[in-house]
Amino acid sequence: MKTKNNIILMIMMLIAHSMSAQAHVADINYGSEIAATGGAYFLGSDGAQVDSISIGYFAGVAANIGLNGWTSLQTDTSFELPNFNSGTVTDAAVGPAIGQDAWVLITDGGVNGLVRMNTWVSITGTEPPAVKPTLSYFFGGADAAANVQTLGNVNIAENAGYGGMGLSFQIVPEPSTYAMIAGFLALAGVLIKRRR
Repeated sequence: MKTKNNIILMIMMLIAHSMSAQAHVADINYGSEIAATGGAYFLGSDGAQVDSISIGYFAGVAANIGLNGWTSLQTDTSFELPNFNSGTVTDAAVGPAIGQDAWVLITDGGVNGLVRMNTWVSITGTEPPAVKPTLSYFFGGADAAANVQTLGNVNIAENAGYGGMGLSFQIVPEPSTYAMIAGFLALAGVLIKRRR
């Protein structure tokens, strides 16, 4: 009977431990800094606003544009002003993300780019009832392009964000996309010429 109770106790401890690993939470703010001193613009290849930005991290693998291992904590499609976006995640479950680098994924028309500031802290969280941290992953008016890491085809311009300050991030299609478009146009030209 004692062995049976020990087994049940061990199972309960394992369940409690696995649940507590997932119970770490944090509040996360990300995107364009909301300030009079400016914040980032997120632009698509056509100069209009992007489809979305996401805050997330790479689990168990190095950051990559193929998004292998990418885990999104939230995707935001709302824009306070054209091209100016900030999102908030309340009580984000960050257990598996603790210690990982936060990245902002910019998506426009199926093209992705990833950006992050070198100065951002790693993702942290606490178990309730402890006070949860508030993590800020913003691009502000005083940020410099030299402090930004990018993956994918992202052009960065300084003093081109909100109020003429801060950074702008513009997604550009890969060169292979341009080659594919040119190939389709050439094929269409050949087909039109043959019909005449």
